[in-house]
Amino acid sequence: MIRYANERAIRRNARLGRILTFGGMGVLVLGLILSVAYPAQVNAVLGIALVGVLASQFGMVFYNRWSRQPRMDQVLDDSVKGLDGRYALFHYTLSSPHVLATPAGVFAIVPRLDEGEVTWSDGAWSLTRAGRGTPKPRVLRGIEAAAQTEADAAAAALRKRLPGEPLPDVKPMLVFLNPKATLHAKGAPLMAVHAKKLKEALRQLPKGSSLSDPQLKQLAERLGLSTTSKD
Repeated sequence: MIRYANERAIRRNARLGRILTFGGMGVLVLGLILSVAYPAQVNAVLGIALVGVLASQFGMVFYNRWSRQPRMDQVLDDSVKGLDGRYALFHYTLSSPHVLATPAGVFAIVPRLDEGEVTWSDGAWSLTRAGRGTPKPRVLRGIEAAAQTEADAAAAALRKRLPGEPLPDVKPMLVFLNPKATLHAKGAPLMAVHAKKLKEALRQLPKGSSLSDPQLKQLAERLGLSTTSKD
């Protein structure tokens, strides 16, 4: 498997997350000190505290996505580890965060972190979580629309980077990452698979229209991705 990733963006966002998280905490501490030193300056202290809270909250979002290990791209890499050089996985480079080129076609991978039993039935997705009493399914709305948006974004990025080239359609694929998730998606309108079965599912897909080796190399060059790694 060939891996392409925007490592510069990963490092930048990870650094931003750390700066905002710990910087925001520092501002909160400063606000506490000022509240003791200048008890009459309530508005100013509250303003400083608000800045600290907002910075730390935004920072935690970035920190959890880009600094906490394993990152989403690393989990997906592990899921397809061992596939040969006909498979190429692009991270954070083609508008949609994760795009996988395979002999069967090109897919915009949409990771899902749902915990519980995910089911496609009667034209809808539902999630049932184990708990006390009788578990009640909850309808998961907007899954297909969101996944198609990712596929459309990836297709637009490919057209921009490879103008005039004959390009395959980009199809959405749901990949459920949570180890505590179970999936029942027979008959679903889009491909859905658990991460632990992703490699096997990809190998079983019939051959279809995809990106050629010259197109993959040209795409990597135009994206400024000079290094690749094979598993």
